[in-house]
This record gives sequence, structure tokens and C-alpha cells, in this order.
Amino acid sequence: MQKKNEPVRLQKVLSESGIMSRRKAEEMIELGKVTVNGRKAKIGQKVDPRRDIIAVVAKKSIPASIRRNTISLCTSPAAM
Repeated sequence: MQKKNEPVRLQKVLSESGIMSRRKAEEMIELGKVTVNGRKAKIGQKVDPRRDIIAVVAKKSIPASIRRNTISLCTSPAAM
């Protein structure tokens, strides 16, 4: 059994959050579409979901029920 403060494998965090399956997470990590704290993620990497910033580049949008703990950044052209 895992303790609360122990780091967890990245693909497990992604699958338990409902974003994607564990196998799909491994595929996305290998393709370089997942970053942790701004750095390219590695399969099996341990993360602390409460402290680390995990970003996934995907074509589909993430459902609102999952987005509750995310922050969206929007930029506008410098001319505006």
C-alpha cells in the first residue's frame, strides 16, 4: 500500500485522473507530449501530483470535470 507523501509513477497519475489510460500515457510520454515542471517526462518517472506541474499536449480538449485543478493561460498578440 502506498503512503500519502510518496511519489507516484507519472502514467499512473494520468490514468487515475481520467485523462487517458496508462498505456496511452506511456505512448504520449514516449512521443514527448508530456512534461513535468517544464521538462520532458520519462516513462516510470515519479511525480508528486500535489507539487509537480504536469502538462499534456493533446488534440482533444480535457473534460471540465477533470479541469477543475488546472489553470489555462491565454495570450494575445502584442499589437492588441
